Amino acid sequence: MKTEEIGKKAALLSVIEVGLGSLLHAFYVPFAGHFLSLNQGFILAWATHLIKDSSTSRDISITASLLKSLSPAGKKLTPMLAIAMQGQLFSLGVKILGARRIGLILGMALLCLWGFIQPAIMYYFLFGQKILLVVQYLMDQVKPYAALTFNDLIIFFICAYALKVLAGILLVFVAQKISVGKMESYERWAKQIRIKKEKRREHSPFIEAFRDMLNPFFLLSWMLTLIFCIFAQSESSETIWMLLRPIALGYLLFLLIRLFPHSQFSRWVQKKQPRFMKSLAEAMKHW
Repeated sequence: MKTEEIGKKAALLSVIEVGLGSLLHAFYVPFAGHFLSLNQGFILAWATHLIKDSSTSRDISITASLLKSLSPAGKKLTPMLAIAMQGQLFSLGVKILGARRIGLILGMALLCLWGFIQPAIMYYFLFGQKILLVVQYLMDQVKPYAALTFNDLIIFFICAYALKVLAGILLVFVAQKISVGKMESYERWAKQIRIKKEKRREHSPFIEAFRDMLNPFFLLSWMLTLIFCIFAQSESSETIWMLLRPIALGYLLFLLIRLFPHSQFSRWVQKKQPRFMKSLAEAMKHW
């Protein structure tokens, strides 16, 4: 019975993730990843409230990430990682305080962290420690107009995180009140968008990886690095390295994300954790 419920909820999470994600990206909504993580937290809070099991959110998220691996197009590895990790963090909060409102709130607060951690790790990998020098240089340039320090940036991110957690807490209250019928309506709406998305033609992974590099945050980070190199009068060899490193690593990373052998990953999970594959089979029926 639990396997069936996990499968249904994982399918619902995956369908809404694709539908809502398509809508947000179609309208170029900034910080779309944070909206999607809040959506996942909302569904996990609703499912945990219904099933009353601390491991519910973890099982749903891992099953949904496996379902994402079977998607015929689009990026898979980074969404799979985000879905799985956010589910683990939410589950940790519920395990600590129980499958009740306070536990759901702690789980939501922990889940909200990953939306800041994953991009930070990725961009640090792409640009290296030099990105910190770029940020410091830009802050020095704006000091005559606004005295900014790293402490100010930390405060900014703390405020952004607190705002996200506040939105998540409100969603926890909604999740405990919303009916199954309304959630099914939400799923039907997302399915319509998902079907439209699947009809659109996607290019080869090599072209899509190049398009990923047109992400505004990647372009902005690269442009800031270019400005730093020009005004800091860096040596030619260092300038070339600082500018070409993120381009080369970025393209390889975005390409590997799309070429990752997800079918082998699914087989590995089936061998190590067969119970998740049962949930996946159930989710496929509803997908």
